[in-house]
Amino acid sequence: MLYRALSIRAFPVAQALHRQSGPSTSVRAFAAAAKTAKKETKASKAKAADSGTVDGLKKPTRPLSAYTLYTKHILPTIEVEGTGREKTIAKFKKAAQLWNELPAGEKEKYQAEMEKEKERYRKEMEVYNEKAAAMAPPKPPKRPRSAHIFYLKERYHQLSQEDRSRSAREILTQAVKEYRDLPDVEKKPYLDMAEEDHARFVREKDAMASA
Repeated sequence: MLYRALSIRAFPVAQALHRQSGPSTSVRAFAAAAKTAKKETKASKAKAADSGTVDGLKKPTRPLSAYTLYTKHILPTIEVEGTGREKTIAKFKKAAQLWNELPAGEKEKYQAEMEKEKERYRKEMEVYNEKAAAMAPPKPPKRPRSAHIFYLKERYHQLSQEDRSRSAREILTQAVKEYRDLPDVEKKPYLDMAEEDHARFVREKDAMASA
């Protein structure tokens, strides 16, 4: 919740106050990284949706409904008057009418075929997901957070619970001021967390480089 507030609602305040407090990892950098990651994810999903592929891996065809299977079977046999788009619409309307009039016993044939299609799709998706996971590049480690960010995360939650009527801007303003005025001895727990998180980042980065 804090990160969403930082990057969306309260970012202008955090940006201005950060210039005064000067933590080692800036709110500006965090917000920029979050914004970039969101854009990249959105672009990647859009590209995959357009092509039906992920990194060249073709997605299985979705299963057709019983009605669609029936329509594919019956459309070539339907004769209607007209031309072009009007004729096509008329043929589909006629197919829908015939489907509604089809006895339950006849519909069962297409429903059984639909179940086979679902099972085929399920199996193909299992294979597809396994291959896609194997082809996916490893995610880079999350960048280390500063003591300033650790404090804001904790304090933002406390303040928002104390008074739900306050805006994210007001809460963040108070939290940043509090951290700036915090005695060194009270900052130490957050500095320790930041040091541990930085060590975690280095370990994960080295592990990725050696993989």
